[in-house]
This record gives sequence, C-alpha cells and structure tokens, in this order.
Amino acid sequence: MESGLQRTDRRPRRARIPGAPSETTESKVFNPADDWRASHRSVTGDTTTDAAGNQYAYASKRLAGRRSDEVAKFKATLLLSYFSPSTEPRRLDDAEGFFDIAGFTRSGAWLLYWKVDEMSADIQTDGLELHAANTANTQLRKLGVETLVHDDMLSISPTRDVIAVSAGGGRETWANKVITLLDLTAHGNPAISTLTNPARSAQLPAWSPDGKMLAWCAGPDAEALYKQQLLARGQKTIKAVDPRTGAPKQIPITPNLDLGAPPDLIEQCVRQRRIWLAEIDGPCGHSKQLTHDAHYSDEEPLWSHDGSHILFCRIDSHAARTIWVMRNDGSHVRQVAGPLAPPPDLSEGGQLSYCAYYGYTDWRTLFDWRRG
Repeated sequence: MESGLQRTDRRPRRARIPGAPSETTESKVFNPADDWRASHRSVTGDTTTDAAGNQYAYASKRLAGRRSDEVAKFKATLLLSYFSPSTEPRRLDDAEGFFDIAGFTRSGAWLLYWKVDEMSADIQTDGLELHAANTANTQLRKLGVETLVHDDMLSISPTRDVIAVSAGGGRETWANKVITLLDLTAHGNPAISTLTNPARSAQLPAWSPDGKMLAWCAGPDAEALYKQQLLARGQKTIKAVDPRTGAPKQIPITPNLDLGAPPDLIEQCVRQRRIWLAEIDGPCGHSKQLTHDAHYSDEEPLWSHDGSHILFCRIDSHAARTIWVMRNDGSHVRQVAGPLAPPPDLSEGGQLSYCAYYGYTDWRTLFDWRRG
C-alpha cells in the first residue's frame, strides 16, 4: 500500500498524432438488454448497419491536423445512431479535445459523458464535469458535478434515470469525494442530493439490481482530518511565502484550504476504507457500515445478479489484493480469490505501483465476474 499513496502520475499518456491531417471514427454499441450499463462492443469505421434490435451507438470522430508548432489538434464530434432501423448519425456535441463516454441512463433517454475542450496528457487527472445529452431532442446538460474519469466512479440506476457518482475535484481519492445522486427525470436541471458526510471520502458507488440500494466504499477524509487535528492543537494559521514578494505570511486554516495531508495520515485514512450501504428511498437514505475488519482496506463493491450478495476487494498491510464476498447485510464474509497479480504487461516500476494512482486501484483490470 505504500506505493499506492504516491503522487506521481503513472497513467498512460495520450499520444500526439503526427503527419498529415486524418479522420478516424470509432463507435461503441450499448444494448438495452444490458440495461445500457456497459459497452456491448466496438465498431470501427462509419457503418451503422451492424446488429438487429434497438441498439444505440455513439461515435467520436477525431480530426487530427498539425499546427505550426507541430502539436496535434483534434476536433471531436459526439454522434448518436440506431442500428435498427439504420439511421444517419445525429450530432450531439463538439469538442476541441475528446469525449469519454459513461453510458446511457436506464430509459435510454440520456447519454452520459465527460467532455474535454483541449488536448493535454493531464487534463483528466483532476476530474471533469459530467455532461448529458438527450437522445430524443439532443438537448445538452451540464450536470453540475465533477468526477474522476473512471467507470467505477459512476453508477447508473438499473430502474430509473438516476446516477450515483463520486463527486469532487482533485486527483487524490482520499480527499474531497462524496457520493452524490443526480436525478434526470426532473424537467430542467437535474435534482442533486448528497448521500454521504464530507468528513468521509466516499467513492466507487454501485446500485443493487433492483435499484433500491446503493453500496460504496469510504474512509476518513485525510485533508479534513488533518485540518481538524491542527485546529484541535490550537493552530489556526499556516506559514507560507508570498510568491510575488517572497515575504512570509500567515494563511488562516479554512475548510477550502488545500494543505496536503502528511503521508502517514493519508495511509491511515486509506486503511480505514470500508464498504457502506444505503437503502435509497427518495433523494437520500439512511446508510450503514457493512465491513469492519481493521486488517484490510475495503473497496470496489459489486452486486450479485439477484442482489443477495456483494463482492468486494481488499488490500492488506502487505499490499496483497484479494477478493471477498458477503451477504448484502454484511454477514458471512469469506475470501473467494487472490492474492491478485499485477497486469503482466506492466514494467518493473509499474508492477511496484500498479495501484499507485493517488490511492485509486483500477480493480476492473485485475478480474471480471460473470453474474448471469
């Protein structure tokens, strides 16, 4: 786990595209039989006559050229088309950078995505604002929340046009993250409600198959706890140097001040991550803690097909990663797999830090679960 707290960005970079201007198209297909929750498959090229049934596709067209400074410039267009009956793609949105697609809401009425209006290797690092496009009238909405661009930081209700996200800017998963519900069934702006306490950094939401319960993982917010400890000791300001004059000054410790918690406190907070559950009745429900074993950090809850059990992931004090299952009330906890090995294509340095992206482990690259 020590390597998991590094602040070095080891994520793959988006490559510059040299050479003459070119156009490429990639489509991803979403199927209502899968509750719109995952990409069914990918298609390259401009075809829209692939499969029978009411399958949607989106295509992100990127036009690459070369400016005088030899930096590639992109023009991305977000398109929507039906495979059956075959239709011409409809343009939903444009960007000077690119799009990342989160998926469709349960009714298929909204396509959820992140939009980047410039090309940069690090533009996604601190999170992006979530957007939605209406698939009937192409109405666009900014949803008013910023999330990290990972598939498991967002969960779409299987029964309603409601989304659960881990909201909050900043790349550190141990700070400034709350579980937020976005209800797109309302007219106008989405109804937004916060489910978790800001004193805890919460992430990785997962809806139950019947849409009545939501699970997630949470641990103490390291930044909030650090400021609380300083204030408890009577320290109300911190010393800093004015970058313009070089003169020392005192800055008041406020809730919005980013201090940067010390590594030992960060590790302590990450170690205390546990699985939580709430019954969703209306905008917010009462939450309860399901796991309690102090030997592990618990993450990535996933529901069984019938909603009776929750699969989740653990990291112990030696950074061993294992997979466990429990009943949805937190009882009968047992290990089912692990320790997990790092992906084989990583470099030696990457293998030492494959969970090291600011406290985030990309669990879905390490295993899959066929749930029927």
